[in-house]
Amino acid sequence: MIKNNTLGIILAGGTGSRLYPLSSVGSKHFLPIYDKPMIFYPISVLMLAGIKDFVLVTQRKNIPIYKKILQNISKLGVTFKFKIQNKPLGIAHALKIASKGTKKDIALILGDNIFFGHGFNIVLKNLMEFKSEGQLVVHTVKNPENLGVLTYDQKGFPKKIIEKPKKFIGSDAVVGLYFYKNKSLKYLNKLKPSKRKELEITDFNNILLQKKLISYERLGRGFAWLDTGSPTRLLEASNFVEILEKRQGFKIACLEEIALTQNFITTKKYNKIVNKMPNSDYKNYLIKITKVLND
Repeated sequence: MIKNNTLGIILAGGTGSRLYPLSSVGSKHFLPIYDKPMIFYPISVLMLAGIKDFVLVTQRKNIPIYKKILQNISKLGVTFKFKIQNKPLGIAHALKIASKGTKKDIALILGDNIFFGHGFNIVLKNLMEFKSEGQLVVHTVKNPENLGVLTYDQKGFPKKIIEKPKKFIGSDAVVGLYFYKNKSLKYLNKLKPSKRKELEITDFNNILLQKKLISYERLGRGFAWLDTGSPTRLLEASNFVEILEKRQGFKIACLEEIALTQNFITTKKYNKIVNKMPNSDYKNYLIKITKVLND
Protein backbone atom coordinates (compact mmCIF):
# COMPACT_ATOMS: atom_id res chain seq x y z
CA MET A 1 0.00 0.00 0.00
CA ILE A 2 1.48 3.40 -0.96
CA LYS A 3 -1.10 5.76 0.54
CA ASN A 4 1.25 7.53 2.96
CA ASN A 5 4.19 7.68 0.56
CA THR A 6 2.66 9.10 -2.59
CA LEU A 7 3.23 12.30 -4.50
CA GLY A 8 0.31 13.56 -6.57
CA ILE A 9 1.34 15.01 -9.94
CA ILE A 10 -1.19 17.02 -11.92
CA LEU A 11 -0.59 17.99 -15.54
CA ALA A 12 -1.98 21.50 -15.74
CA GLY A 13 0.02 23.32 -18.37
CA GLY A 14 -1.84 22.72 -21.61
CA THR A 15 -2.57 25.72 -23.80
CA GLY A 16 -6.06 24.44 -24.58
CA SER A 17 -5.79 25.24 -28.29
CA ARG A 18 -8.98 23.28 -29.03
CA LEU A 19 -10.80 25.54 -26.57
CA TYR A 20 -9.73 28.82 -28.20
CA PRO A 21 -10.89 31.59 -27.73
CA LEU A 22 -12.10 30.39 -24.30
CA SER A 23 -8.53 29.49 -23.42
CA SER A 24 -7.24 32.97 -24.29
CA VAL A 25 -7.89 33.92 -20.64
CA GLY A 26 -5.01 31.64 -19.60
CA SER A 27 -4.63 27.95 -18.82
CA LYS A 28 -7.71 25.91 -19.68
CA HIS A 29 -7.58 24.55 -16.13
CA PHE A 30 -8.77 27.95 -14.86
CA LEU A 31 -12.04 27.52 -16.77
CA PRO A 32 -15.18 26.61 -14.82
CA ILE A 33 -16.75 23.19 -14.77
CA TYR A 34 -20.17 24.33 -13.56
CA ASP A 35 -19.41 25.92 -10.16
CA LYS A 36 -15.70 25.24 -9.68
CA PRO A 37 -12.43 25.74 -11.60
CA MET A 38 -11.42 22.73 -13.67
CA ILE A 39 -8.25 22.25 -11.60
CA PHE A 40 -10.34 21.40 -8.51
CA TYR A 41 -11.52 18.15 -10.11
CA PRO A 42 -8.16 16.37 -10.51
CA ILE A 43 -7.08 17.65 -7.08
CA SER A 44 -10.25 16.14 -5.59
CA VAL A 45 -9.52 12.72 -7.11
CA LEU A 46 -6.07 12.54 -5.55
CA MET A 47 -7.31 13.91 -2.21
CA LEU A 48 -9.95 11.16 -2.16
CA ALA A 49 -7.07 8.71 -2.55
CA GLY A 50 -5.54 10.13 0.63
CA ILE A 51 -2.82 12.17 -1.08
CA LYS A 52 -1.74 15.45 0.53
CA ASP A 53 1.37 16.50 -1.40
CA PHE A 54 1.01 17.80 -4.96
CA VAL A 55 3.16 18.99 -7.83
CA LEU A 56 1.45 20.93 -10.61
CA VAL A 57 3.25 20.92 -13.95
CA THR A 58 2.40 24.09 -15.83
CA GLN A 59 3.76 27.06 -17.75
CA ARG A 60 5.64 29.70 -15.80
CA LYS A 61 3.09 32.41 -16.64
CA ASN A 62 0.30 30.39 -15.00
CA ILE A 63 1.93 30.01 -11.58
CA PRO A 64 0.82 33.37 -10.07
CA ILE A 65 -2.79 32.61 -10.99
CA TYR A 66 -2.58 29.08 -9.63
CA LYS A 67 -1.21 30.43 -6.35
CA LYS A 68 -4.19 32.75 -6.08
CA ILE A 69 -6.71 30.02 -6.93
CA LEU A 70 -5.12 27.58 -4.49
CA GLN A 71 -4.34 29.93 -1.60
CA ASN A 72 -7.40 28.81 0.37
CA ILE A 73 -7.01 25.17 -0.70
CA SER A 74 -3.51 25.19 0.79
CA LYS A 75 -5.15 25.59 4.21
CA LEU A 76 -6.80 22.18 3.87
CA GLY A 77 -3.82 20.13 5.03
CA VAL A 78 -2.33 19.82 1.53
CA THR A 79 0.80 21.26 -0.10
CA PHE A 80 1.42 22.46 -3.64
CA LYS A 81 4.67 22.85 -5.55
CA PHE A 82 5.15 23.79 -9.19
CA LYS A 83 7.33 22.48 -11.99
CA ILE A 84 7.65 24.39 -15.24
CA GLN A 85 6.97 22.92 -18.67
CA ASN A 86 6.71 25.86 -21.04
CA LYS A 87 6.56 23.73 -24.19
CA PRO A 88 4.46 20.62 -24.96
CA LEU A 89 7.21 18.06 -24.41
CA GLY A 90 4.90 15.21 -23.45
CA ILE A 91 3.21 13.68 -20.42
CA ALA A 92 6.20 11.44 -19.70
CA HIS A 93 8.47 14.50 -19.74
CA ALA A 94 6.18 16.17 -17.20
CA LEU A 95 6.30 13.03 -15.06
CA LYS A 96 10.08 13.02 -15.30
CA ILE A 97 10.59 16.62 -14.18
CA ALA A 98 7.91 16.50 -11.48
CA SER A 99 9.26 13.29 -9.90
CA LYS A 100 12.93 14.27 -10.06
CA GLY A 101 14.58 13.86 -6.67
CA THR A 102 11.57 12.32 -4.92
CA LYS A 103 11.65 8.97 -3.17
CA LYS A 104 7.88 8.81 -3.10
CA ASP A 105 5.62 6.72 -5.29
CA ILE A 106 3.56 8.58 -7.86
CA ALA A 107 -0.09 9.17 -8.69
CA LEU A 108 -0.33 11.04 -12.00
CA ILE A 109 -3.53 12.61 -13.30
CA LEU A 110 -4.31 14.70 -16.35
CA GLY A 111 -5.70 18.06 -15.33
CA ASP A 112 -8.62 18.04 -17.79
CA ASN A 113 -10.02 14.63 -16.84
CA ILE A 114 -13.08 14.32 -14.60
CA PHE A 115 -14.10 11.15 -12.78
CA PHE A 116 -17.27 10.36 -10.91
CA GLY A 117 -18.77 7.26 -9.39
CA HIS A 118 -20.37 5.99 -6.20
CA GLY A 119 -17.72 4.82 -3.75
CA PHE A 120 -14.92 6.28 -5.84
CA ASN A 121 -12.84 6.95 -2.72
CA ILE A 122 -12.87 3.22 -1.94
CA VAL A 123 -11.97 2.37 -5.54
CA LEU A 124 -9.06 4.82 -5.42
CA LYS A 125 -7.67 3.41 -2.20
CA ASN A 126 -7.90 -0.09 -3.68
CA LEU A 127 -6.11 1.15 -6.79
CA MET A 128 -3.25 2.38 -4.63
CA GLU A 129 -2.71 -1.04 -3.09
CA PHE A 130 -1.30 -2.53 -6.29
CA LYS A 131 1.72 -4.83 -5.95
CA SER A 132 3.24 -4.34 -9.41
CA GLU A 133 5.47 -1.40 -10.35
CA GLY A 134 2.63 0.43 -12.05
CA GLN A 135 -1.14 0.52 -12.30
CA LEU A 136 -3.23 1.62 -15.29
CA VAL A 137 -6.91 2.48 -15.16
CA VAL A 138 -9.14 1.51 -18.09
CA HIS A 139 -12.71 2.35 -18.96
CA THR A 140 -14.94 0.95 -21.69
CA VAL A 141 -15.77 3.63 -24.29
CA LYS A 142 -17.76 4.01 -27.50
CA ASN A 143 -15.01 5.82 -29.40
CA PRO A 144 -11.78 3.84 -28.85
CA GLU A 145 -10.40 5.01 -32.21
CA ASN A 146 -9.69 8.42 -30.64
CA LEU A 147 -7.89 7.10 -27.57
CA GLY A 148 -5.14 4.82 -26.32
CA VAL A 149 -6.52 1.27 -26.18
CA LEU A 150 -5.17 -1.51 -23.96
CA THR A 151 -4.80 -4.85 -25.74
CA TYR A 152 -4.46 -8.30 -24.19
CA ASP A 153 -2.71 -11.58 -24.96
CA GLN A 154 -4.49 -14.91 -25.39
CA LYS A 155 -4.45 -15.48 -21.64
CA GLY A 156 -6.08 -12.12 -20.94
CA PHE A 157 -2.98 -10.39 -19.59
CA PRO A 158 -2.35 -6.78 -20.65
CA LYS A 159 -0.04 -6.69 -23.64
CA LYS A 160 0.31 -3.27 -25.25
CA ILE A 161 -1.35 0.13 -25.57
CA ILE A 162 -2.19 1.17 -29.12
CA GLU A 163 -2.78 4.89 -29.66
CA LYS A 164 -5.77 5.81 -31.84
CA PRO A 165 -6.08 2.43 -33.58
CA LYS A 166 -7.24 2.62 -37.21
CA LYS A 167 -9.24 -0.59 -36.87
CA PHE A 168 -11.21 -1.94 -33.94
CA ILE A 169 -9.01 -3.85 -31.48
CA GLY A 170 -11.05 -3.35 -28.32
CA SER A 171 -12.86 -0.70 -26.32
CA ASP A 172 -10.77 -0.51 -23.14
CA ALA A 173 -9.37 3.01 -23.15
CA VAL A 174 -6.53 3.95 -20.82
CA VAL A 175 -7.77 6.95 -18.86
CA GLY A 176 -5.70 9.88 -17.60
CA LEU A 177 -4.96 8.42 -14.16
CA TYR A 178 -1.77 6.43 -13.51
CA PHE A 179 -0.01 4.99 -10.47
CA TYR A 180 3.71 4.17 -10.35
CA LYS A 181 6.08 2.80 -7.75
CA ASN A 182 9.17 4.96 -7.47
CA LYS A 183 11.45 2.21 -8.73
CA SER A 184 9.62 2.13 -12.08
CA LEU A 185 10.61 5.73 -12.85
CA LYS A 186 14.10 4.67 -13.96
CA TYR A 187 12.56 3.47 -17.22
CA LEU A 188 11.73 7.08 -18.11
CA ASN A 189 15.40 7.43 -19.05
CA LYS A 190 14.92 4.89 -21.83
CA LEU A 191 12.38 7.05 -23.67
CA LYS A 192 13.17 8.83 -26.91
CA PRO A 193 11.13 11.68 -28.41
CA SER A 194 8.26 10.59 -30.65
CA LYS A 195 7.52 11.93 -34.14
CA ARG A 196 5.84 14.93 -32.53
CA LYS A 197 9.02 15.46 -30.43
CA GLU A 198 7.42 14.52 -27.14
CA LEU A 199 8.18 11.91 -24.49
CA GLU A 200 5.03 9.81 -24.63
CA ILE A 201 3.41 8.28 -21.55
CA THR A 202 2.19 5.43 -23.76
CA ASP A 203 5.79 4.51 -24.61
CA PHE A 204 6.66 4.48 -20.91
CA ASN A 205 3.66 2.31 -20.07
CA ASN A 206 4.47 -0.04 -22.95
CA ILE A 207 7.98 -0.55 -21.57
CA LEU A 208 6.44 -1.57 -18.24
CA LEU A 209 3.90 -3.78 -20.03
CA GLN A 210 6.63 -5.49 -22.05
CA LYS A 211 8.50 -6.25 -18.82
CA LYS A 212 5.25 -7.37 -17.16
CA LEU A 213 5.73 -4.75 -14.45
CA ILE A 214 2.38 -3.01 -14.73
CA SER A 215 -1.18 -4.10 -13.97
CA TYR A 216 -4.56 -2.55 -14.67
CA GLU A 217 -7.90 -1.91 -13.02
CA ARG A 218 -11.20 -1.41 -14.79
CA LEU A 219 -13.72 1.26 -13.84
CA GLY A 220 -17.16 -0.32 -13.81
CA ARG A 221 -20.39 0.70 -15.55
CA GLY A 222 -21.37 3.02 -12.71
CA PHE A 223 -18.42 5.33 -13.30
CA ALA A 224 -18.11 8.34 -15.56
CA TRP A 225 -14.88 9.52 -17.14
CA LEU A 226 -15.05 12.86 -18.93
CA ASP A 227 -12.44 14.63 -21.04
CA THR A 228 -12.94 18.41 -21.16
CA GLY A 229 -10.56 19.23 -24.01
CA SER A 230 -13.09 20.73 -26.45
CA PRO A 231 -15.91 23.31 -26.07
CA THR A 232 -18.57 20.63 -26.47
CA ARG A 233 -16.98 18.36 -23.88
CA LEU A 234 -16.45 21.27 -21.52
CA LEU A 235 -20.16 22.10 -21.70
CA GLU A 236 -21.14 18.44 -21.34
CA ALA A 237 -19.01 18.13 -18.22
CA SER A 238 -20.57 21.26 -16.71
CA ASN A 239 -24.07 19.99 -17.46
CA PHE A 240 -23.19 16.60 -15.99
CA VAL A 241 -21.96 18.14 -12.72
CA GLU A 242 -24.93 20.52 -12.54
CA ILE A 243 -27.49 17.75 -12.95
CA LEU A 244 -25.86 15.51 -10.35
CA GLU A 245 -25.45 18.28 -7.80
CA LYS A 246 -29.00 19.57 -8.19
CA ARG A 247 -30.61 16.12 -8.15
CA GLN A 248 -28.58 14.66 -5.29
CA GLY A 249 -27.93 17.74 -3.18
CA PHE A 250 -24.22 16.94 -2.86
CA LYS A 251 -21.30 18.66 -4.53
CA ILE A 252 -18.65 17.05 -6.70
CA ALA A 253 -14.99 17.98 -6.17
CA CYS A 254 -15.75 19.96 -3.02
CA LEU A 255 -12.23 20.13 -1.63
CA GLU A 256 -13.18 21.47 1.80
CA GLU A 257 -15.64 18.62 2.32
CA ILE A 258 -13.08 16.05 1.19
CA ALA A 259 -10.42 17.49 3.52
CA LEU A 260 -12.83 17.20 6.43
CA THR A 261 -14.07 13.68 5.70
CA GLN A 262 -10.52 12.47 4.98
CA ASN A 263 -9.37 13.92 8.31
CA PHE A 264 -6.86 16.23 6.65
CA ILE A 265 -8.20 18.99 8.92
CA THR A 266 -10.20 19.19 12.14
CA THR A 267 -13.81 20.31 12.32
CA LYS A 268 -12.63 23.43 14.16
CA LYS A 269 -10.28 24.40 11.34
CA TYR A 270 -12.93 23.55 8.75
CA ASN A 271 -15.45 25.87 10.40
CA LYS A 272 -12.85 28.64 10.61
CA ILE A 273 -12.15 28.35 6.87
CA VAL A 274 -15.84 28.26 5.96
CA ASN A 275 -16.73 31.25 8.17
CA LYS A 276 -14.23 33.42 6.30
CA MET A 277 -15.83 32.69 2.93
CA PRO A 278 -18.09 35.24 1.23
CA ASN A 279 -21.80 34.50 1.45
CA SER A 280 -22.76 32.11 -1.33
CA ASP A 281 -24.59 28.87 -2.06
CA TYR A 282 -21.21 27.13 -1.82
CA LYS A 283 -20.67 28.43 1.74
CA ASN A 284 -24.21 27.43 2.70
CA TYR A 285 -23.52 23.92 1.43
CA LEU A 286 -20.35 23.64 3.52
CA ILE A 287 -22.22 24.80 6.63
CA LYS A 288 -24.88 22.18 5.97
CA ILE A 289 -22.24 19.45 5.66
CA THR A 290 -21.04 19.90 9.24
CA LYS A 291 -24.63 19.66 10.49
CA VAL A 292 -25.16 16.44 8.51
CA LEU A 293 -21.95 14.91 9.84
CA ASN A 294 -22.82 15.84 13.42
CA ASP A 295 -26.33 14.38 13.28
